[in-house]
Amino acid sequence: MDADFVNVGGKHWKGRDQIEAEHTLRLNQFQESTWTSKGVTVQFLKPDIALVHANWSIVGDKDPDGSARKPRDGVFTWVVTKQSERWQIRAAQNTNVSNVPPPAPRK
Repeated sequence: MDADFVNVGGKHWKGRDQIEAEHTLRLNQFQESTWTSKGVTVQFLKPDIALVHANWSIVGDKDPDGSARKPRDGVFTWVVTKQSERWQIRAAQNTNVSNVPPPAPRK
C-alpha cells in the first residue's frame, strides 16, 4: 500500500515497510508515556476521501538518548481513503504545537 508519513522532526518516510520500521526503532522512547487524544475533526473532500485533524498531548516520552522530554501537544493531519468499506490513512503529518508566543504585530 502506498503511504507517506512526516514525523514531528520533519523526516519523510515512504511506504508501509519504512513507516513501520522507523516507528519500531522508536518504540522504546514511548514505553512509559501516556497519550491523550484531545479532539478530532473530519472534513469529507469526497465520499471516499477525508481530511482529519487529531489534536493530542503526550507525557512521559523520551528523547533518543533516553533523557526525559517535557510534556507536549501536537496535531496529526491525515488524508484518509475508504477502500472496500475500510478507512485507511494514506498520508500523515505529525506536528508539535509550539509554545513560543507569536511575534507582536507590526505597527
